[in-house]
Amino acid sequence: GVLQRAELFRMLTDTERETLAARLEYAPYAAGDAITRQGAVAHWLYLVVHGEAEVRVEHAEGGHTRVNVLRDGDYFGEMALMTGAPRRATVVALS
Repeated sequence: GVLQRAELFRMLTDTERETLAARLEYAPYAAGDAITRQGAVAHWLYLVVHGEAEVRVEHAEGGHTRVNVLRDGDYFGEMALMTGAPRRATVVALS
């Protein structure tokens, strides 16, 4: 499954991945939906199961810069979740 494809979880045993999978929450997003916003308090780690999402850095003067596109099996939010620091980027569903 998606946990086996995500590099972050490859070092886990099958049993550990099964335990983790039982605690995952499915959260569908439509194209254009903001999944998380720059500056938000971090509560979740996200795994892209199907589709694409754009990672963008918002500028104080307006506008944004695309810094990455995430696809099936990619993950994000791990650093903010571990450190408690606010999100450093906005992530928007592309599909």
